[in-house]
Amino acid sequence: MKRTTLISILLLSSTFVAFSQNAKKTEYLNSFAKAYGYVKYFHPSDEAAIVDWNAFAIYGAEQILTCNSEEELVYTLKSLFEPIASSVDFINSNKPPRNNKEATLDESCEITYWQHYGLGKDAKSGGNLYKSSRVNSNTIMDQSSGFGNLISSISLDEYLNSEIKISVWAKLASGSKGDARLWFRVDNSDSSRGFFNNMGNNPIVANEWKQYEIIGTVGDKGSKAVFGTFLMGKGTAYVDGFEMSYRKSAKDPWTPIKLFNTSFEEDDIKAKNNDAINSWKGVGKGYNFTLNADEVREGNQSVQITYTGQMSIVKGEKLFDSAPERGATIEQMIGHSLYISVPLTMCLDQDKTTMIKADQALFAKLTEALENLEEDPKNLSTRVGNVVNAYNVFQHFYPYFDVIDIDWNNQLKKALSKSFSDTSDKDHLITLQQLTHALKDGHIRVGSSAAEHSHMPPFTWEIIEGKLVINQVFEDALGLKVGDVVTKVNGQNTSDYLKEVYSLISAGNQGWMDYRAKTESLLGAENSELNLVVTGKNVMAKRNLNISDNWHLVSPEKTSHKPINDDIYYINLSNTKMDTINKLMPILEQSKGLIFDLRGYPDGNHELISHLLKKNDTVQNWMQVPQILYPDQKDYAGFSEMGWHVQTKKPYLGDKKVVFLIDGSAISYAESYMGFIKGYKLATIVGQPTAGANGNVNRVTLPGNYSISFTGMKVLKHNGTQHHTIGVLPDVYIKKTISAMIENRDEFLEKAIQIIEQE
Repeated sequence: MKRTTLISILLLSSTFVAFSQNAKKTEYLNSFAKAYGYVKYFHPSDEAAIVDWNAFAIYGAEQILTCNSEEELVYTLKSLFEPIASSVDFINSNKPPRNNKEATLDESCEITYWQHYGLGKDAKSGGNLYKSSRVNSNTIMDQSSGFGNLISSISLDEYLNSEIKISVWAKLASGSKGDARLWFRVDNSDSSRGFFNNMGNNPIVANEWKQYEIIGTVGDKGSKAVFGTFLMGKGTAYVDGFEMSYRKSAKDPWTPIKLFNTSFEEDDIKAKNNDAINSWKGVGKGYNFTLNADEVREGNQSVQITYTGQMSIVKGEKLFDSAPERGATIEQMIGHSLYISVPLTMCLDQDKTTMIKADQALFAKLTEALENLEEDPKNLSTRVGNVVNAYNVFQHFYPYFDVIDIDWNNQLKKALSKSFSDTSDKDHLITLQQLTHALKDGHIRVGSSAAEHSHMPPFTWEIIEGKLVINQVFEDALGLKVGDVVTKVNGQNTSDYLKEVYSLISAGNQGWMDYRAKTESLLGAENSELNLVVTGKNVMAKRNLNISDNWHLVSPEKTSHKPINDDIYYINLSNTKMDTINKLMPILEQSKGLIFDLRGYPDGNHELISHLLKKNDTVQNWMQVPQILYPDQKDYAGFSEMGWHVQTKKPYLGDKKVVFLIDGSAISYAESYMGFIKGYKLATIVGQPTAGANGNVNRVTLPGNYSISFTGMKVLKHNGTQHHTIGVLPDVYIKKTISAMIENRDEFLEKAIQIIEQE
């Protein structure tokens, strides 16, 4: 046998062995993932209520990865969960267990159990809408705000129509489990918000002094600039050397703006008199803001922002009337002949804590291990832990499994398997994006400091007629023009390039997918190259524009409102406030036809619906928050049903020819808006289907500075039928064309005018 042949056989053999081992480990991790979700969200022990579940997912993955047999798996699972759920049991058997240790307790005891109103446990947004409660029990909980903000502000009277640059030196203390961010916001005089950037794609995570910078624009309505640095999550951040400057045009030099105590050399963060241009303050429950003389970038001291927590005893209140039966237990298969038994109710003692308690020495040991755990996505256990965590959020709380065709457990196995071959935080981001892509939820965004999606080239494009077409050019030297068709990107056919982009986006329909993809497909690391083939010629462009600073190029401001002619008036609802619409009412009353453009997101102007309604709104059940007692979204206790309760207002505008323009960029609030227009037949709707993703957004964070947003409630059409993935459908469908784009014609608007002018 030739030597090369032997080497090839050995390589193939070792690859097969590794694949087989990983396949077995994936099955074991799959079992852990299911057990994790059942205990985290549905077992009401005191210890399970306060353990750091994000860290436990990583720690548990680390232990499961050492298992080499089913016997070791069962032993490891029992050892893992014993310190937090001693009445949970694992049985390797062909029959499900019947083992509820609670059944032997006094049947007159008060019981505790979990109620979930949507997902409140560990969720980071949704306001006060989504809640989870361990009913009747006392739990020591961290009531901190989640971030501590070093904040200041200045008047913008002198800096209208300017660029403003802010920068800061900062570092994160070693072992911190959160991140820090420089941020900058412009508040306008008409109460609207101008430029905003909080380094969502580039948080401060380094344990060394680095300078961070944001450049923002101030328009002619700028009133106040609000800015600072915040620490999100647990840990410590150091801030020093804050600077601000402005310029009127790109040709001008940057001129410093005088600020108070920019290097924090004063003996107090706050100004002691009213002469200072600005004053600093620290805001955030559970965070301390102190001056530090040991960690300094320049001068003698810096500001130290430290998470301290704000612990208090919280009694679990009922969120709704339903409860599991006393002694209720779930018995679920979580692997080959492997079952888990999880009590859903537990007895409470006089202190409102659970009677059955875990071994406190074991719990203390586990807590110490979790506190010292390294949360690095370069480690396999962190990647697996995050996949386990993300899987369970959707397994138990995503409200749309009934309308999407998906094998969610298979998606879990694919993500776990891919985690073995991932080697970087960016690889892990892609795995999480591909996992959630399958959910077809337009609200899903997976965020991470690993994204490197912060820069764009000096052009934009969009998908028209199935082609990638240049629609704006900001650098003449590229030789591109509006209407050019891109046939290859970095050596790939456009269709293959877009297919990869699509695989990382969750969308209910093609309209929202293309809207997201036209931007996502542009983005990458600073100065990374895009090699294009455009109408037969090669073009090389660099991503040299920061997307946060140049968002106005991607979404240029459109006309707010204007008369089309003497009889027709046009209003863009994406950038026209209700105050302006109210002032226009006399003109709108006199118009023969009205065109309202909702290709985008409304600017707080849904009161307009009241002027189109002939009768008060009676549909009050199109938004529904699930009431959850049991895992796997089985046997919902019910839904809390809601609506907007819209009342009629004068003047009545519904006696005119009214047209609404929509497309795939209209999502969420825009779809709630359009639900009334469609449901009550208040206008002719022209364009393309909306995004098909409505309902308040919820969000969870994962170790390694990852976050996932998703739709937290179920939303239906006003007639009770499915909205998710379908959206609001137009009465008159418009297909965009390349020729119209080249000619700078708005086919949607042209059709609207035609409809109104028809007798």
